[in-house]
Formats: sequence, structure tokens, C-alpha cells
Amino acid sequence: MARGKVNEGIDVEHAAGTSTAASRGLPPLPPPPRLPGRARLAAWCAGCLALCALVALAVTAAGSAGNGLVMLALPLSQAPGPLIRRWRLRRLLSDRRHRTLADDPTAAALAAALGPYGVHELTVRVGTAVRGMGRSYRAGGRGVVVLDEHVLRLPWATAFFLTHELGHLARHDFVRRPLTITTLLACWVCGVLTVPWAVVGLVPALALVVAFNWTMELDCDRIAARWAGLGPAERAMSLLDLAHRQPGRSPLAALRIRLHLTHPPVGRRLAAVRAAASPAGPSPTA
Repeated sequence: MARGKVNEGIDVEHAAGTSTAASRGLPPLPPPPRLPGRARLAAWCAGCLALCALVALAVTAAGSAGNGLVMLALPLSQAPGPLIRRWRLRRLLSDRRHRTLADDPTAAALAAALGPYGVHELTVRVGTAVRGMGRSYRAGGRGVVVLDEHVLRLPWATAFFLTHELGHLARHDFVRRPLTITTLLACWVCGVLTVPWAVVGLVPALALVVAFNWTMELDCDRIAARWAGLGPAERAMSLLDLAHRQPGRSPLAALRIRLHLTHPPVGRRLAAVRAAASPAGPSPTA
């Protein structure tokens, strides 16, 4: 995420007294709303496997039994997943560019609140070398959230971006995302091996990956809006909009394309948090 002008905006609000300079810990948060759990993950995995089975049956019925074996790439490619996730989590925890918020009461309360969703150990770290406002990762029952150091100057920004990342942990997005991508690519490869002109199917397959990314981010935005409140959510969207408009970076086409492949436009995210925070707003799904 763009940084220079974002930090200027944070400094302006910080100097105006919208945050407490003395405290750089996590702000207190209310109990979490209802979050997606392991039942949703099991249903998602079952859906991906069912799709692969249907494609394998279709190509076998078309006389390409050998190509149906390509669908074995899905379970085989996911086999080293737990080891890879543990390795990536260990790297985040040992990165010297970040510091751990030890003995933070909010972090301890969040770890207890996420226990029913399978997160039994939560570590919150901060640093200046963070991609975006925050990032998170999970391996089994251990989760880590890394926030940008500058975000801690504003409690409302910390509340929104922290709960957004906690939404990713509760949703098991670090299992769902590679599983979804692998399923779609395996189906596409199987189709190409059976019918060569099916190569054009790569475009809709990529479109479905982008749609999954957008749905994932919007759902975490909704979780954060319900958890942290509408006010922090709207102000966080303004901060993101400021980041996208930073001179010298946002006009680059490559950056714009990469951003929209993983995150929806700020306007759509703002509409999602407003709808979720309303009394009759939609609950997080997906």
C-alpha cells in the first residue's frame, strides 16, 4: 500500500488530537460478532472436491479417462500445505523488522475471543516494513497479525485493520484461497487436455479467482465494520482512498492492475461496510 502521503494524513490527525500520543498499544475492542468457523471451511473444501469430481467424471465420460487423473493434482498439491503454512508463520514471527506487542491486554482478550474459531494462540506485531496497513497469517491454531507502526497512532484505524485481519484468520483464508485457485486451475488444465480450444477458459477461471479475492476482502470488511463500528470503518476507507491517490505511485498501470486483482475498489468496500453496519445489514458469508 502507498505510504508517504498516508503517513502525512495520519500525522495530521495525530497532531490534531484524534489519538493519544502516549499509548501505542491496541485499543479496547468489544466482543466479536459471529464469525465464520471450521464448518464453513469444511463446506468449502467439500464443494471444491465435488467440483473436481464432476469435471473428472465429465472428461472420463467423454473418452479421456487419462485426463481425469489430472484432477489428482488438487489433493496432491495441498498435501504440503500445513508445512508451508508453519514455515511462513515462523518467518513472520521471527522478522526483526517487526516487534511483538507483549502483555497487551487487548491482544490477550482477542486470543480468548477467537478460541471458539480454532485460534488458540494470537500474536500481534507492529513495524514499518508492512505490506499495506496490515497482514495476517495462520497455521493451525496459531495466528499472527502484523500492523503498520503508523496505524497505531490512530485507535480507530487500528481497530478496523486489526479486526479485518482477524476476519481472515477466522475464515481460514490461508487454506481457502490456495484451494480455490488450485481447483480452478486444475479444472482448466483438465479441460485443455481434453479439448484444446478450452484454452480460452483461462480468462473466466482468472475472473473467478479475482471474484473470490474481492468476496474475501469484502467479507472481512463487513466483519470489521460489525466488530469495530461504522465510524472507524468509514474513516479507514478514507485512509485507503488517500493511499490509492498518492502521487507518483497510483498512476502506474501495473500497480492499479495488481491492486484490483486482490482488492475491490474503495467505493465498493465503503458500500459494503455501510450495509454491514446497518441494523438489518447482511452477515458475513462466503
